[in-house]
Amino acid sequence: MSGDQPGQPADDSLPLTHHAWGEKEVENPYTSPSGPAAQPSGAEYVGPTWDESSPGQAPPRMPPYGNPEYVPTVYGQPLYPQVRTTHPSASTAMALGLVGLIGGFACGLPLVLGPFAWWIGAKARREIRADPRLDGDGQALAGVVTGIIATVFLTIAVLALTALIALAVVGASTSP
Repeated sequence: MSGDQPGQPADDSLPLTHHAWGEKEVENPYTSPSGPAAQPSGAEYVGPTWDESSPGQAPPRMPPYGNPEYVPTVYGQPLYPQVRTTHPSASTAMALGLVGLIGGFACGLPLVLGPFAWWIGAKARREIRADPRLDGDGQALAGVVTGIIATVFLTIAVLALTALIALAVVGASTSP
């Protein structure tokens, strides 16, 4: 086929897209036969922000890829998921609550961790609700719930221990 190799004459029977680069003048198939489109005018039209009349001036540069200020959205939802990190206090609250509750059944002493788990879990939940980048509300809720249960058992244990001591004191004072 002529026109496929450099230095060979172009074949006029081939479509314009099959000619070697620079061998034949190619018209832009996407332009209007009547010339370029007219620019809109009126109050709604806002022209370019740079001076097009000076040939050496380039248009303003676009921000780099991954610009953190711009998050593309569709119907108010981000196009890609946002990275969320787990609140460290949420894990702490859940661990304290579980150790307090499970350890409380084993020997009773870890029940004192219950109020701390409740407090840390409630604080973590407030911070998670305030900052959409934080995750771990379920862990913080688990810490709150186990902390409340451990605190209830701690209160019952303290009341039982107080009653036992009171009975021992009353029993010792009434013995002959």
